[in-house]
Amino acid sequence: MRSLKFSMQVIILFLVINCCSAYAAVISSTTTIKEIYSYTVTGRGDILLTLDIPASDCYGFWLDSSDPGFKTVLSMALSAYHSSSPVMVYGDEAQLFSGSGNTYCKATVIRLRPK
Repeated sequence: MRSLKFSMQVIILFLVINCCSAYAAVISSTTTIKEIYSYTVTGRGDILLTLDIPASDCYGFWLDSSDPGFKTVLSMALSAYHSSSPVMVYGDEAQLFSGSGNTYCKATVIRLRPK
């Protein structure tokens, strides 16, 4: 019985490690949004953001217009941009924007920070 319990713990640990390693997270420092682009080359109106302090592995971040929360995240980004409010952007460096020569990681969270 003990070896079955131990085996199950090892299997669960293996699954947790492997499932989470597929997501390549990158987090910006607290900064402000420098520029916002509406990129129509993709035909969908995706949005590109550059930050005053870029994240280490990403030139900027992109918002996928087909994501369910796109309008909410875009609204937050525009609000932060126009008010020069500090933000933190979380992204996935495994999902890069294909319409640019620069490295734009897919934004998954935009976090507004207090001034």
